[in-house]
Amino acid sequence: MGSFEFSFIFAKIGFFTTLFTNLFLIYATVCHMRRLDFTYRTMISFFGLTGLIFSGWELISKPLRTTVSQKFFQFSIAFHAAICEAMIAMISIQFVYRYFSLLRPEYRKDDGKGTVFWLLYPVVPGVMYFCSFYIYCMPDQFTDAYLRTEMLSSYGLQIIDIPRFIIVSYNTDDTIRWKNMVFLIQGSVILGFHYLLILFYGIKMHFHLKKKLNEFSVTTTRLHKQVFRALVVQILIPTVIFILPCVSIFFGPFKIGWNVRTDCHILRAKFYSGSEGSSCLKNVC
Repeated sequence: MGSFEFSFIFAKIGFFTTLFTNLFLIYATVCHMRRLDFTYRTMISFFGLTGLIFSGWELISKPLRTTVSQKFFQFSIAFHAAICEAMIAMISIQFVYRYFSLLRPEYRKDDGKGTVFWLLYPVVPGVMYFCSFYIYCMPDQFTDAYLRTEMLSSYGLQIIDIPRFIIVSYNTDDTIRWKNMVFLIQGSVILGFHYLLILFYGIKMHFHLKKKLNEFSVTTTRLHKQVFRALVVQILIPTVIFILPCVSIFFGPFKIGWNVRTDCHILRAKFYSGSEGSSCLKNVC
């Protein structure tokens, strides 16, 4: 059994695990977590649904490989990355919302006002990241020549037969390939902005909770601590699984060989979605 077939089996296991945990998370959030306000319950449910899409996209696209053009699979690559970016933005906006709901009690009213904004905001960085693949990372003769030998030796495939986006930062004369470099800069700015939001509002929320402990009941205090702990775990998981490996590859010292097979990414992706739902269930429910 080839490594891709082996990874696809794990993709199935990961998807059905995610399907169970995230559907149960959505059910528990909507039907039983009445102590949380309407907007935050909706945000958790939307996050669980997005995790299902992220986990199931590989299973959806694989059966279409013989019937759909390469452009669909190129779209799938960008879409998968955009969903990951949107989920990071979704976590960051939860930090912002939880801080303001602590600071201003009117945010906790179950009237649903502003819910649409909190749900639609993550779409913006996701769409920006998706579009940047088509603007900055389309293959050309230089990038195909750069990776042709590696693709043939590692996968036994001709690079022109593969749906692809390619990032090569330098030309052969060591001049910067600005289109690819702008992609890295834009991605870093978007990601860095959301991590700054998480860090800033996470720290403020931590100290605000300490000040407000005497004003809350024991039940309310425990709830806020559980939600805060869930948010911290939610951002730690994708940071360890996706962000840190990508940072080391994209921004590590030059002239160091990296060869990470796609099936390794698939395994990480399937582990990620299920673990996010499980962490929410464990820390909040």
